[in-house]
Amino acid sequence: MAVYSNDVQKIYIAYYGRPADAVGLAFWESQLEATGGNLSAIIGSFGASSEFDTRFGGLSDSSLISNIYQQLFGRDPDAGGLAFYLAELQAERMTLQSISIAVLNGSQNNDLNIINNKTAASTLFTSSLANGKFKYEGSAAANSASTWLAQIDETYSTEMLTTSTSAFISRPLASTTIPKMSINYNAFISQYNIDTPGRNSSELMSFDFNNDGLLDILIGNMDYNVPQLPIEIALNNGDGTFSDGTSTIITGVIPDMKAPRELIQGDFNGDSTPDFFFAGQGDDFEARGAPGEQNVLLLSNGDGTWANAPIPILVDNAGAVVAANEGDYSHSATSGDIDNDGDIDIYVGNIWGINNIPPYMLINNGVGEFTKSSSILPETLQSLNKKFGTSLLFDANHDGWVDIVVGGDPGINNKVFLSDQGHFSDSSVVNLPESKKFSNSGLDLQTHDFNNDGIKDIVLLGTNSYLDSQIQILINDGLANFTDETETYIPNHLDNEIMWSRYLYIVDINDDSYEDLILEWSGKYYLNDGTGIFSTPGVNPLLKWTFFDIVNIDSDEQLEVVFAHPNSGLGVMDFM
Repeated sequence: MAVYSNDVQKIYIAYYGRPADAVGLAFWESQLEATGGNLSAIIGSFGASSEFDTRFGGLSDSSLISNIYQQLFGRDPDAGGLAFYLAELQAERMTLQSISIAVLNGSQNNDLNIINNKTAASTLFTSSLANGKFKYEGSAAANSASTWLAQIDETYSTEMLTTSTSAFISRPLASTTIPKMSINYNAFISQYNIDTPGRNSSELMSFDFNNDGLLDILIGNMDYNVPQLPIEIALNNGDGTFSDGTSTIITGVIPDMKAPRELIQGDFNGDSTPDFFFAGQGDDFEARGAPGEQNVLLLSNGDGTWANAPIPILVDNAGAVVAANEGDYSHSATSGDIDNDGDIDIYVGNIWGINNIPPYMLINNGVGEFTKSSSILPETLQSLNKKFGTSLLFDANHDGWVDIVVGGDPGINNKVFLSDQGHFSDSSVVNLPESKKFSNSGLDLQTHDFNNDGIKDIVLLGTNSYLDSQIQILINDGLANFTDETETYIPNHLDNEIMWSRYLYIVDINDDSYEDLILEWSGKYYLNDGTGIFSTPGVNPLLKWTFFDIVNIDSDEQLEVVFAHPNSGLGVMDFM
């Protein structure tokens, strides 16, 4: 029966876009043998499956025909071919199954080389299933195999086919569930994070401060009902609990804050040890004018301690020095070498406030001493009537200079300001595609290579009036031309969860080796199906109303969630 193996693989590729499974291959080989190899005699039964309805049932006739061409040859049909087959299908002179055979049998030249390589790869795949880790069952596995097979083209040599198949078949199947968690709600208790209404630890970041091989936690506390609270450092005890190490790690005056909004790290003073910058939102009640607060910079002393370092004095738009307990109304911060001089600069994403301080750059001299500069920024970022709540520095167009990405309020396009050797203007800007899901209230920006082409893409977290959480995925062509492909990568978007999110994490939360998406504060998640498609959505109720960081705090090769819940201490959720 092996004589019919290639024929069966080809109809699997044409109709389902995937290699045959071992049971299916054996069954349809036997059916072909019984008919003397007549594909037309079995194709009707072959195509009648719940798999086809599940994966392709929502496509139009035109899209179904185009899909056959894509699955076989990785291209769309020419206009004439599409029109012909569409007419035949709609007149019921041909079925989709018979069209598959016709297109397959008509392949020639480059198309024939492609289908021959796909057939060879599929044969290797099916024969390797017994020895591989890949569990070839269910729609997630079918989609994963289909995505892998789609990359096989005419350029693959026999050696390349073998290598690609072996690498893929060794991958585990992605999980569609979240593991159970054990929870310790009282991993770290202090007077600043417990039993006070309205109090919370709003910014958390992990780092091994005391160099004992265990990750500790830097904490920014928030409380609108008191002037300010000190930041804290919780040292990891190695048993799932933490002890206060603030006074031993931070020398001199321990900085206070009212409402830290974003915490970033980088080696700002060039001593090969991370430093930390808190962007402070401060008091954001409009009835009090949103006075904000001054930001905080912690620089390493080079001896295992850190100190509250000076940053440039702020002046308001009238030129007056801003009071020490007021200042920036910062909603974001991001870092990068803006002037290509080998050190890390900081973009401070203010949204004005009572002191009318616009966004600005902190230009580093290499040892953590900064000069405030607004002149290098475009007029749009300094305009009083435009607010951008999230920001990101990265080289979007691959010219060797970092660019500025900002997410704006409703009615304002999210933008990429392209660098002109460290200067930015409104004449060199890319307006990002508008979201189909939300009205451009940007909350967080991250980069990630979603389509595995070696180019960083953008993922934007947004909201509609702070009532929900929406994600937009923008694919970069490498020249800062972005395409909205959210529906491709998140096909099952949660639209009915009425809760906003603060930040987005790209991390493997279910221990299946594939990075997932999880949203802080709402607890929403989207699980990776193993192919880069985040197809399984959900909400973890244990993570609702929490700020968190996802790290390995106990060196057990499994991640934990360090979280802060309102009116509670610092807790740890351990995946079981």
